[in-house]
Amino acid sequence: MNSRQPTLTCISEFSDFMTLADQWNALVEKSTGKSVFLRHEWFEAAWQWRQHSSELCILTVHQDDVLIGICPLVKTRVLKNKLSLRALEFLTIPDTQFCDIIAAPDEKPLVLEAFSRWLKQTRRSWDTLNLSYLPNTSPTSESLPAILQKAGLQASTSQVEQNPYIELQSNWDEFYKGCSRRLKKGNNLIRNKIQRAGDVRLEQAQTPEEVRNALKVLATLSSQSWKQTTNTTFDNAGPKAFIERLTSLAIQQNWASLWILYLDDKPLAAEYQLIYDGDVFALRSDFDEKAGDLSPGSYLNWQLLERLFGQQFEQQMDQPLKRYYMGPGKNAYKKRWTKISVPIHRVTGYNTSLRGRIIYSIDQYIRPWKQQCSQWLTPNTEKKDSTK
Repeated sequence: MNSRQPTLTCISEFSDFMTLADQWNALVEKSTGKSVFLRHEWFEAAWQWRQHSSELCILTVHQDDVLIGICPLVKTRVLKNKLSLRALEFLTIPDTQFCDIIAAPDEKPLVLEAFSRWLKQTRRSWDTLNLSYLPNTSPTSESLPAILQKAGLQASTSQVEQNPYIELQSNWDEFYKGCSRRLKKGNNLIRNKIQRAGDVRLEQAQTPEEVRNALKVLATLSSQSWKQTTNTTFDNAGPKAFIERLTSLAIQQNWASLWILYLDDKPLAAEYQLIYDGDVFALRSDFDEKAGDLSPGSYLNWQLLERLFGQQFEQQMDQPLKRYYMGPGKNAYKKRWTKISVPIHRVTGYNTSLRGRIIYSIDQYIRPWKQQCSQWLTPNTEKKDSTK
């Protein structure tokens, strides 16, 4: 058995990152929790967005010239508590649903140890570490904080979000029967209203030409969305570059699926999905706000979900659909459809730099103390109200 320590390299040039595609995806196939969000194609597309605000910092771990681990990071500046911090983060964007350090299960401990050594060796160049979108079953979430603490760095894991999903391998009638009366009553009201407004039809785009045309429709809806204030709509440079690159790559890999709801040939709502290894990931959905009283987004979600049950994706006929992931978030409509979800964790690390120590003290001591004081000082009205 080779006892030599793995070697770690930081890749900061996009051209060097691009040469890793084949090795990268081969390693993803060996990793636990493999998903489309760990594929080289996803990070290539995500970088089109993040390059406007970050520096590439892809860490590759080799053992005897064999790639055994990848830490897909970026370096960026964040403002927290009026302090400008040098942050290390996963290469993620708002559309990311999962992320992780990539390695085969038996080599994950070696990779995490190598990452810890690198963090200690480069401690002059960063203040905080923020690894978000980790599924709760990830060894990174479970093991990395202890490894970092052993190296003299403060670190912790916390649950920050949930990614709701629906199992698709059962029967639609059986599933819908188990939904609440409130949901079904609301759906019936929406259906009656929208069908009285005109001719309604739902189309799924899967072929390359269909997907490209559907993306134009979604981009138009996105540009008119309430999300304009978030700077995440597709008429902004970063999101636009991301979705165009992702769509091109997804078409090549047969991952792309877009749904469009029409009323009298006018698009009212659309949803962008990736389908990978039998799982359906809802990335984006938008609707025509002028038709908001018809609830086209809710109607689209209901109708496409019914069609996904028992369906085989035409571009991946050998793979029946397994799960529909709705994406992280506490939107009320998601809770109406499902009670099951994947808990999303975040590993937070703090360097021994002055700013790192200050932020650690604020996060671990001052903020919890202020929250506790606020609870003590707030009148206990909630309990009284809950008895009404």
